[in-house]
Parts: sequence; C-alpha cells; structure tokens
Amino acid sequence: MPEQTPTPPKTTKFTVQPAYLVGSTAILLVALFLTLFLLFQGSDAPTPQAAQQAAAVQPSSAKAPQQHAAEAATGPVHDDNLAHLYEETLGAPLEQLIRRVDFAILHSLIAQNYGPAHIELDEVSLHTYHGEPYLFQRQNIELNEKPQAFLLELKRELQKWAPEARMQGEKEKIFITLLGLKTHELSFPIPLGPLNQPQKQGKLSIVIDDMGRSLNFARQLSQLPYPVTFSILPQMPHSAQVADHAAQAGLDVMLHLPMEPKAYPKVRPGPGALFVRMSQREILDTLRADLDQMPRAVGVNNHMGSRFTSYPEGMDTVLRELKSQGLFFLDSLTSPTSVAIQTGRADGLVLYQRDIFLDNVRDRDAILRQLDKAQRVATRKGQAIAIGHPYPETLKALQDWAEIHNKAITMVPISALEPLR
Repeated sequence: MPEQTPTPPKTTKFTVQPAYLVGSTAILLVALFLTLFLLFQGSDAPTPQAAQQAAAVQPSSAKAPQQHAAEAATGPVHDDNLAHLYEETLGAPLEQLIRRVDFAILHSLIAQNYGPAHIELDEVSLHTYHGEPYLFQRQNIELNEKPQAFLLELKRELQKWAPEARMQGEKEKIFITLLGLKTHELSFPIPLGPLNQPQKQGKLSIVIDDMGRSLNFARQLSQLPYPVTFSILPQMPHSAQVADHAAQAGLDVMLHLPMEPKAYPKVRPGPGALFVRMSQREILDTLRADLDQMPRAVGVNNHMGSRFTSYPEGMDTVLRELKSQGLFFLDSLTSPTSVAIQTGRADGLVLYQRDIFLDNVRDRDAILRQLDKAQRVATRKGQAIAIGHPYPETLKALQDWAEIHNKAITMVPISALEPLR
C-alpha cells in the first residue's frame, strides 16, 4: 500500500487519571502471559500455565522465527479474562500495531527485571486516523535507575515486534509513532520506593464495582478483615442477593448506575443505562427503576458514562433525584469532562470522587502497587477512594494486602468518609 501523508487525528479524551492513578492496560497483561511462554520456550518443559494463557499476539513474521511455535501452543484470549481499558475495546489494524508496541514495552521491562506493576497509565485518548479508531497512551515507566538500558532494550524489541514503530524525543520523555502518528508517550518518574514505608494516618475506602453477577465472590469479599463497599449493577442475575448479603455483613451498598460511554454503541453499558438522547422523564423513570432494585443503597456511582457524565442537563436530573432520595454520588471519573462534581455542588448533593483505579492490570503485584498508591493518597489528603472490580486477582491482592498494609491507615466504608466540600 502506498505511504499516505498523515492527517491530524481527531481526538476525544475519555479518561484522564490523577498523578497517583492506575498501572497499565489489560493488553500489557496479555503480553505478559505471552512473554512468560516465550521465556520458557528455551527449556525442555514449558509451564502448562504459560502455554495455556499465552495471548494471540505475535511478532512481525519477518522478525520472529518463533511465531509458528507460539501460534501452535496458544489459544484465543477471551474478554472474560481481561481487564478492559476503561470503556474502549478496539480491534482495528492500527490498534493491532499498537498492541505490538505494548508488548515490546512490557517485554523490555521484563528483560530489565521489571514487570507490569512498573507501568502507570496516566492518560488514554481515543483518536481516529482516516476513520480508524486507535488509542493514544501516556505511560509512566517507574525504574530504579536511569532509563538508558531500558530504552536500548525497547529499541531492539520494537524492531522485532513492531518494526513500523519509531522512537523520538529525549531520554526523559519518549514518543513512539506508527504511520507518523504518536501512539505512546513514555515518561520516567522518580521511583516510588518500597511498599509499606512509614506513613501518616488516613482513611481509605475500597469500592468494588460491577457486583451482582456472583454471590460466591460477594461472600469472599465480605470475609476480608476490613470493610469494602459493594457497587452493584442493576438487572444482574444476583443483584438482589448480593445486596442482601452485603447488608447482612454490615457493608455499604451502592447502585452502580450504567451510563452512556463515548464509544457507544461499540461499547454498551448494559441494562438499566441512561443515555443522552433520553428525555428528562425517561431519565427519571430509568433511574428510579434502577434504584427500586437497590433499596439498601446509600449512594450511586457511574458505570462507564464518559459521555453521560459530561452532559449537564442529564446529570442535573440524576443528581437532583439522588438528593431527593437522600443518596450521595461518587464520580468514578471515567471522563476528564465530567460535570458531576460541579453540578452536584450546585444542587447541594453529598459528593465523593474516585482517587485510584486498582486493577486495570489484572496482576496481583500491580494491584498491590495501586493499593500502596491509594494509601499514600490517603495519608496526604486524609482520605482516599480506590475502585476495583470482581476479579480473582483483585481478591487475592486484597487478601494479601490485609497483612502488609500500613496499619496507620484505617479501612472504612465509603459512608464513613468526609464528602467533598
């Protein structure tokens, strides 16, 4: 195909994270599985887990003689096993090239004795190029030394996995381009230091979103030696049972209210969702029907909603109704243009705002690292809210964290925190 001159891409930023936000994307974790498989290829007995979980991401055929062996040993990756990148899941050809770059970044980290927990996703923007959607990522790479060795390794890995990619910029900030388009920005901040370093007192609340599909998972969460808050989707198979169980365990219950994302209809928020096309009456009827399913709820937070939370008229309708029912609103911050806080303040509503996402990388160590960041925010601000999801890796991290977290941090239900002023 002849080379085309790039045109300025259209940009829609749907998620900007604060400085202490999440690790990396799920596709990096997929790449980790493939990396583990490839690392074991040189031995006589590769681990069954590596062969079973390896992802279907292969290097450029001209650069990777191991491709056919890897394809023979790997199977498809199912979405149920992945933590989606916020709201967007893309599969266009340019996005496939971006995934190869993601793999090269992770493979370079592993070669330098790091891993996915050392990648912090600072921002993701949805762009288009000749009508094709792709994701631009701003990542912080946390190293214990200067980045020269990592960058040399990354240059080699890009040649193998994504020879179309180019690296530009200075050592402190690197841009990676594909087809002349910037797809990654890499920065190298000062390392965090060890987990569980001495800290001041603070309060931390952990909210687990997307509850309602599994009563067994709810039971395991309720057995943690500290409280977590259940945010439950409407119209799920076990929504009512999970809410009842949480209440019996003395845990806060919230409605996880589905709202329209910017990527709709490609990405669907599920039943009981609010859309910007709805009239005020339709919004109220849908909201009230969702709340009727969750009579034990003390508050509400948005599921997806990057478009709807940026819609002032719709959010005003929602937040006024929540106030009339004595409920608070937690802004999950899926969009930098959310008007939830300013609208809620004008309406006199009790408001909270998410500080940390825990598990965009479904990896125990990465989640523990996010928990450490959450407790640092709690000590700096006096309190913090971290949001996770009902993944086995998240449960394992929460169980392990009970033994290693800073005991000066008090774990509390969300209703025990001070609302925003």
